[in-house]
Amino acid sequence: MSRYPKRKLPATSYAVEAVVDEVEIEDDDDDWHPTKKAKTTSKAKGARGRLKKKKDTAFDFMDLPGELRNKIYEYLVCQPGGSVYIGEEWSSTLCRKRVIFSQDGDMRSRTYQSYRKETSNNFAILRTCKKVSREAAGIMYGQTFRFSQVDALQSFLLGRSPTTMGLMRRIDIAAYINNYTWKFLPLIFALLRPATGLEYLRVQAITGFRNNVFESQLHWATGNSHMTVADWDALVARQIAREAYSHMYPYLQTVIREKGAEETMKILHIFGDLFERGPHRYAGDPAITHGSYMITAPNNAVLQAPESPARAAAMRAAVGAEIARLVASDRV
Repeated sequence: MSRYPKRKLPATSYAVEAVVDEVEIEDDDDDWHPTKKAKTTSKAKGARGRLKKKKDTAFDFMDLPGELRNKIYEYLVCQPGGSVYIGEEWSSTLCRKRVIFSQDGDMRSRTYQSYRKETSNNFAILRTCKKVSREAAGIMYGQTFRFSQVDALQSFLLGRSPTTMGLMRRIDIAAYINNYTWKFLPLIFALLRPATGLEYLRVQAITGFRNNVFESQLHWATGNSHMTVADWDALVARQIAREAYSHMYPYLQTVIREKGAEETMKILHIFGDLFERGPHRYAGDPAITHGSYMITAPNNAVLQAPESPARAAAMRAAVGAEIARLVASDRV
């Protein structure tokens, strides 16, 4: 038996929790700081759940900037060149002529069917909601619509509402008009009256005088040695205005009353490049050319007068003034 009794040694605990409880946490320590595990509250759990839900929510197309949405619309519903070619063909199923579309002027039925297959899915965006439909339709109808014949314009307009026609901006009737169709032009242009948003309207076939009365006024002036260049240009402008009005008066009445003569003449493009280039003469030719219409000059001074933008602008203004006068006097 030992002389000295055994001493009781204190028990050492290695539990991490006990150490952590006694450690003072400071913000400026550089070493590792043991911390207590934070308890997750019900509020934090709810916030985490909401974040998870937000990630699963469908993407909102209307949250995109307007410029980006417009680019998407252009990609989906517009032609690469910005022009839509429109013709018509007889449909034995419908028992009438129907409109056909093309992106390059090829109006064959086989090409049209292929075009429909490629583009039909893209136009589904117009059926998503009213706001998207309005935005996309404004982009789509802002393209240039090129009609292979004026009859195709009639078939196209018959299938459009006044609101839709109001979205159209550019129309180009780039075709010959046969003798039978000329008499129906006022009826066709009557359908165009709701299209008051047009910025460009070209009728390629109106480049001469079908009404002999209008043209005869110019022939009577032939040989007038006292007629000045300004007088001649004004006379030609009046006859051009009367020719255009006789074919297009339903539409011209609407646009003149709404926008005035000056704005109307910015829209209307007839007689070729007359309103951009002015009357001109080819070397050695005894006639003056107005667009693609040629007539003998009344005297040598008029014949030799140079073409200029100033003459073109003066003729454009004179045509507009005469159309406005005709509209004002046409109250029947």
